[in-house]
Amino acid sequence: MSALTKVLIVLLSFSSLFLCGAIVTYVGSANNYKDMYDGQRSQLQTLNDKVATLTAAAQEQRMMVEQKIQEYEKRIQDMTAEKTQLSVDLNNALRESLGHQNRADKWQGLLDSYGQTMANQELTIKSIQEKLDAARGQLIENDKQLNQQTARVYELTIQMEALETARRRAVEEKKVLEDKLNKIAAAAGAEPVRVSQAVVTPDRSRVSAAAETASDVELNALISEVFENLATISIGASDGVQKDMRFHVTRGDEYVCDVVITHVDTDKAAGVLELRQQQPRVGDNASTRLM
Repeated sequence: MSALTKVLIVLLSFSSLFLCGAIVTYVGSANNYKDMYDGQRSQLQTLNDKVATLTAAAQEQRMMVEQKIQEYEKRIQDMTAEKTQLSVDLNNALRESLGHQNRADKWQGLLDSYGQTMANQELTIKSIQEKLDAARGQLIENDKQLNQQTARVYELTIQMEALETARRRAVEEKKVLEDKLNKIAAAAGAEPVRVSQAVVTPDRSRVSAAAETASDVELNALISEVFENLATISIGASDGVQKDMRFHVTRGDEYVCDVVITHVDTDKAAGVLELRQQQPRVGDNASTRLM
């Protein structure tokens, strides 16, 4: 035998041994691979079931998410529309606010001008008030002096009336004496005695007599109307009332004031009040002479 043949035989022997070992090893581990395959297949089935479950859950979750997304999109649309409307309302409100602000600025200007005017008027009123106070003080002083003078005039008037009464009484006595002397002279056959030519009681039926003046005529009336500084009496031109006549107003025995006639009608006359001690009343007596 050749050496090559021997080598081939040896190699075949080793190959057979190796192949036998491999077969034995395969046969020994074949059952293990089958068990492993079955286990893996079982795990794969389990995993497939889990995947199906998870897929269904994911599908349901996806549907819920899509529903939520639709709801959110609708809410976003509503909120977008509301935002747009609010933006429009805001712009309108801003325009109205601007208009109100302009009007407020205008009114503020008017108020400032009015305030300045009021301040000027207050200063003017204050100045006028000071002048009025000064005038009031002067008026009070004048009234005081006028009252004093009025009281003096009234006192002098009363004295004059007393003297006039005494003069009338003396004239009457003189007339009585003249009558007695005339009677005595007539009884003795002598000429009548002319002691005085004075008229004791003037003839009131002739108001316009030459010997009589407007102030000498005795006229009596009543106060018919009273105003703040004016009064009206109940007689007029037909009774002999003339302009600038002075009527003395009395209430009982109390002196009230004088009325100086400024306007004369047929049956009434009006005049201003002077020497006023108190305000006259309707029905007070008015006469050209103090009684």
